[in-house]
Amino acid sequence: MKFDKTAPFGGLEIYSAVSNGKATLEYKVYLQEGELTGYQGKQNHISLVSPRGGYLNIRMWDREGALVFCCNHPLSAEEPAKALLLHPHLWQGTEDPCLYRVRVSLMEREDACVDVLEESVALRTFQEIPGKGWFLNDKPFQIRAVSYELSENRERIRQDLELVRKMGANTICPIGGSLDREF
Repeated sequence: MKFDKTAPFGGLEIYSAVSNGKATLEYKVYLQEGELTGYQGKQNHISLVSPRGGYLNIRMWDREGALVFCCNHPLSAEEPAKALLLHPHLWQGTEDPCLYRVRVSLMEREDACVDVLEESVALRTFQEIPGKGWFLNDKPFQIRAVSYELSENRERIRQDLELVRKMGANTICPIGGSLDREF
């Protein structure tokens, strides 16, 4: 068994809700069943990762590298793994682009990591209030948007986005290409 990186969001969906100085996160993973692990050369030494015995080791760090969340979540659990962060640092757009780093390890047992996913996550609220406009983290947000055609070249995207930011844009409307969590 391993993460299904062809599934939505590369195999790891993270939902967040921010209110009253707290962030609630929910982690959902997609797994590929039937993968062989631990093969040692003989037919009777093949081991299959069992959902009943395996677990997810989830860790989350803030932008300074401090561990803010850690848990082991059994694969056999009906509910997805959940986290609660008190007083999270919210993403403030280009002025303060705070990202949290998440690492989810698929564990067969304590000393046997089968697969790993790492992602960056921005915690924020973004909503339109009818008659008032858009709000980022409960503060008015004036949208200055540009359209942008996505390419496969990550370095080119980073350079282009830096130029767009310097031009004063604060919102990208992607056209073409495929979106991912990092974008």
